[in-house]
Amino acid sequence: MGNWLVVEEKVIRVMEPDGRILEYEAPISAQQVLSNFSGHALSDSLTGFHRLPADAKLLSGQLYYLVPLPTPSKKSKKKVVSKQEVQELLQVSAQDMVSQIQSKQSTNQIQVSGVEDDDNCRGSNSKPISKSF
Repeated sequence: MGNWLVVEEKVIRVMEPDGRILEYEAPISAQQVLSNFSGHALSDSLTGFHRLPADAKLLSGQLYYLVPLPTPSKKSKKKVVSKQEVQELLQVSAQDMVSQIQSKQSTNQIQVSGVEDDDNCRGSNSKPISKSF
């Protein structure tokens, strides 16, 4: 009755996170698609994320999903400090505290001695107080 011509579709579709559809000619690998989208992965399922390996050959006629990867949080980074480093930090802190206390004490002594001198000077006509033993 009639002749049918079947044409195999050699188009691969990739849906971006915003819903736009990109079309690529087959054959193409996941890595070739991802080279334009840093921080993303390809999945063949939207309901259950199945990350495709970079060397996976994408099949024509299929729809793939471009999924953004989570960015690592800066808050989660922790620094490991050795016991010796902690002791050195504490020793430096203790030395700083001691030197601050000593400088405050010397400042207070200067102020106190200045106050004592003022108390002993009662006026221009006053004489020093003498004590007899």
